[in-house]
Amino acid sequence: MSDFNALHLSLTDFSNASRVIKETRSLTDARVFDHIYIAALHRSGAGLAEREAISSHVALYRLVLASRRLGASIFAYGMMYLEFSIAVWRLFRNKQIKCVNAHSLAILPVAWLLARCWSAKLVYDAHELETETNGLHGRRQRISRWLERKFIYRCDLVIVVGESIADWYAETYKIDRPAVIFNAPVMQHYPESTRLRDQLGLLPEQRILLYQGLLTTGRGIEVLLEHFTSRPATDLVMVFMGYGPLWGQIERIAVTCSSVRAVRAVPPDEVLQYTASADYGVAYGDDICLSYDLSMPNKLFEYLMAGLPVIVSPLHEMSTFVMKYSCGVVGKRFGADSLANAIEDLMQRDRADLSAAARLAARDNAWERQEEKMICAYRCSKIGKDELS
Repeated sequence: MSDFNALHLSLTDFSNASRVIKETRSLTDARVFDHIYIAALHRSGAGLAEREAISSHVALYRLVLASRRLGASIFAYGMMYLEFSIAVWRLFRNKQIKCVNAHSLAILPVAWLLARCWSAKLVYDAHELETETNGLHGRRQRISRWLERKFIYRCDLVIVVGESIADWYAETYKIDRPAVIFNAPVMQHYPESTRLRDQLGLLPEQRILLYQGLLTTGRGIEVLLEHFTSRPATDLVMVFMGYGPLWGQIERIAVTCSSVRAVRAVPPDEVLQYTASADYGVAYGDDICLSYDLSMPNKLFEYLMAGLPVIVSPLHEMSTFVMKYSCGVVGKRFGADSLANAIEDLMQRDRADLSAAARLAARDNAWERQEEKMICAYRCSKIGKDELS
């Protein structure tokens, strides 16, 4: 019997892809597929290998595309899209691909075409509510909505990252409710440490409020900076650990403001060790798009896995989750005043009780639980080597 393999498509350089790595390892470990290939983009100067073994059954290919030198115009993007599609076809056409997985809406049409050519199953693994994201509007949003509506009915399985997002898809497109797979870490106990405190030279009485991940607009970073640049560093210090467009601004503020500290992003396998050295975690996103309102970011699950009580803004999905487990504080409104009140509320509560609740939430939603749901979703959709017969 020939191999039963899958192909996952990603229009990224695959440098921050913990979710896809966990998914592909779980699917091959469970023998849903014999091998999984991942096709992503190579980025010059990033120091990333063109080929990488994720595991003995999962292989990553970063494709070098000449069209990436053309710039960022619509024409250049179209040429890149075409070149990527042709390169994927040539590279994987003899790999016994039985399932094609699209990890973004932009690559879904190519995934559908390849699946059709190879008589393979099609999986749409949406990492966010892509048609309702921050900054997407006008013609681009209309095109995105048209594309998703056109191709979602041709998918054999749809996977999303939150319960309310699954409800939205089911209601909007009148499809079966998608499978919900949180981007949660593998279950592991991370004891408290002093890594951040030692690195930043903080005093024992200074607690750490940690924001980790992408440093960009819409994530509540401006509100955090507004509060902490006017707050003394005697009892609480704001630490930003990550990367992104706002890194330079945060780094400059940290030079003159002792209440704000900046730590560059660390390798994925070290993130939770740093997280466990903070006292609290924060995800105070802005209410600027439906995707944010319904999001369940991986940073939230990382905080909980490290036992950190959390502060979240009143975005629907996160606030509902935090209130369910009583693992932190939900701001009553958006903005600096509400954030300040939430911080004071959190610091007055018993941290040991909140930390225990955080670890319970992490255990209930750890990757082992998500893995079970994902494998069940594939089996129920008749996708996998056991379904050959």
